[in-house]
Amino acid sequence: MKASVIAFVKNFSAVTKFFTGSEKIQSYPVAKTLTSVMEGYESEMTEILTDLEKDDQTYANRIAASASNVTRVAYPLAKAVEDIVLNSGDTVSSKKIHFTYTQMMSKGSGTVLAGAQEILEQSSKYVSNLAGYKRGQENIDELKEAIDQLIKDKKDLTTYNEGRQKKADRLDVVIGLAKKCVERADLFVETIRIDYPNIHKGYQDVRKSKEEVPRLSMIKIMDSVTKEPVLEATVSVYSTTRMVNGQPLKIMERKTGVNGLIRVDKADYDVYRVVAKKVDRNDGEGMLIIADSRPVVVEITMQKRDFN
Repeated sequence: MKASVIAFVKNFSAVTKFFTGSEKIQSYPVAKTLTSVMEGYESEMTEILTDLEKDDQTYANRIAASASNVTRVAYPLAKAVEDIVLNSGDTVSSKKIHFTYTQMMSKGSGTVLAGAQEILEQSSKYVSNLAGYKRGQENIDELKEAIDQLIKDKKDLTTYNEGRQKKADRLDVVIGLAKKCVERADLFVETIRIDYPNIHKGYQDVRKSKEEVPRLSMIKIMDSVTKEPVLEATVSVYSTTRMVNGQPLKIMERKTGVNGLIRVDKADYDVYRVVAKKVDRNDGEGMLIIADSRPVVVEITMQKRDFN
């Protein structure tokens, strides 16, 4: 979520509370009506913002697990078919099958799905030859079930993301309406400025807070080949100038979500070493330099390990 959006909602909430808490302001019918409208928009924006900030990782986790299961089930079938085809003298097809499952081991869920479907087709062609490898129709059926589950999980994630997008679109609409309310609130306070100078001053102090936009630095973890976000990578940030018990000071450690991003806030000016770890990938490293209030984005790539 953009920092500017969060800042606006926070300021709008402060404006609404200022109007609600002022008996003088509420004594004006037009202001009372405006306050009621603002309270409705504040409630809706806060609810939507809370939902969008949750960034539920359940669906992405399910896809990761399903893709891993597909790869696990497809691998022995692919190796068996590769050997069957190679023994038949078709080296081209053998190399193609080898390339397919190799890509599956290092790419995202889309490549896993396409590769598994190809392996499923090839395995079905050579089902009678699989017995020599202690494989058969039951393994092919298992792969089909794993593929179907991955397809379902990907559809569920798409539905979830579409729902989030609808909420984001609605938030944009409500923010537009809320901005018009703020313009009316500004104008109303000006109409009572002479009668209530203290209210005017207090309101101006509240409105000044709109300039306090939080500045967040970001760490983005990506696949070294596809540049897709890496889910569930553990990201640790260490100071290179401060030590605790003889070890670099660790200022934070978090796991990446669906978008592969980690937010870094409340960090002192310093040079930080960033380390990203995940079981199925080689470690990734980078440097985060915070020298002023400007936000910084650090991109770190991680290479998928080859377990062959």
